Amino acid sequence: MTPISRLPNELVEAIFDLHVTWMYKERQCGAVLFLAYTHVCRWWREIALSSPRLWRYINVCRPTLALMLLPRARSSVPLSVVSSSSERLPCYLRLHPYAARISDVDVDLWHLDIRQLLFRIGDSYPKLSSLRVISRRHGGVDDDVELYCDLPSLRRLTLDGVSVRWSSLAGLTHLSLSDLCIAHAPSISQIHIVLQNSPLLESLTLAFLAHTHSMEFHIQRRVVELPRLWDIHLCLCPDFTSSLLAGISISSSARLRIGPFSDFDGFLSIFPTVDGTCYPHLRITKHSTLSIRLREILLRQSSASPFANVDSKPDLHIDIPHPTPAYSWILSDMPRLFDLFALTSLELDIIWAIDVQNIARALYTLLTATPNLRTLRASQHGAECLSMVLGRPGPDRLEFDVLCPSLTRLSFGAPDQMWWDFPLLWLKPLVICLEERMVCTDSRLQTIEFIGQGRIEKQSLRVLAPFVLEIVDSVSAGRLGL
Repeated sequence: MTPISRLPNELVEAIFDLHVTWMYKERQCGAVLFLAYTHVCRWWREIALSSPRLWRYINVCRPTLALMLLPRARSSVPLSVVSSSSERLPCYLRLHPYAARISDVDVDLWHLDIRQLLFRIGDSYPKLSSLRVISRRHGGVDDDVELYCDLPSLRRLTLDGVSVRWSSLAGLTHLSLSDLCIAHAPSISQIHIVLQNSPLLESLTLAFLAHTHSMEFHIQRRVVELPRLWDIHLCLCPDFTSSLLAGISISSSARLRIGPFSDFDGFLSIFPTVDGTCYPHLRITKHSTLSIRLREILLRQSSASPFANVDSKPDLHIDIPHPTPAYSWILSDMPRLFDLFALTSLELDIIWAIDVQNIARALYTLLTATPNLRTLRASQHGAECLSMVLGRPGPDRLEFDVLCPSLTRLSFGAPDQMWWDFPLLWLKPLVICLEERMVCTDSRLQTIEFIGQGRIEKQSLRVLAPFVLEIVDSVSAGRLGL
């Protein structure tokens, strides 16, 4: 007897269920792939046919397969209505008799096909708990789809180019709305009511909702407590975003992703003040890491690997819209957005600095606001700009009053950057900077670190040695104590 034949029927059925779930998640809904495991042997076929949950996914773009699956998914099993990506809806599948059993709808169809599908199901979904409808359209106002249906059990809602009766929504745990025209997009008041009626909300995404400039944004509303809301993604006009954030109270540990912002007020136009102080998610502690990049700003309330990507789930994520403003403008705006006094770790993604002088001036303004900074990381192209401000104090400071007096670790490079021209471009200005800093502070810098791929020449390390206690060469995986 082969090892797989010793598995209990329940475990084999669970494996089949994982296969079916993956197949529909990846939109691999072909009949041959779906029925393959029922033609391996009699034992597998009997297990599959006796398990109603394996037949619960009804693909509306495969009517022949759907009509075969519906009888096998017995009346006790909730149904999931799905669609194959990039396919049109056939004209002969009616689901109205099964409407009371549908618990999940996940379809991505042309707007006309969505209307047909909903007409065939009806307007009553008593057990529907999860609804995801993506409308593919030609861009006209009339292409938006509006759902007129009762959704008493709905908990998860994702709509793209589709609207519902906003006043009917309540008890949601996940809400995602995007790409709605003025005629169908909810107003700030309607969204506020939905949030009031959904105190257990966990995830909120609002993106590209059309609006008219209205005094409605400036109306004070009762703050809605959302203690379970842990993930927020807002891509709205600044007034809409600010008004929405002012109307909700969320945990300080909630992840916040914001964008875009006003060209006039910069980042300050997004975040409201709370009791006369800065928005809670902008508060910085000694454990915070602020990463200022070309197209995004990330804030973590704990340590992270150098230039960690957004998959590491930062506490605050601000998207910078296109066209991207000058990096010097972004840097100079940071002290206005954050209180940087307590910041101890800062990352600067300076890429091919063309306007070196402007970036250096912006860096001087930024680093003046970080007296307690201990770790400063910069992409390799930031070496020249930082060398211009970290050495001898500027004319507005005392003779020995260097920027970032608490700095102990200076790090250059990122994991994906290649080192090859460090001696030619950046070694000399960095040495001059460190020498000036040592004269002013009467001490050597604790650590310099190089991160990336390639190699740092030993001769360069020897040139730096008199001005630093330790060099960490992560490029060649070597560590030198000097």
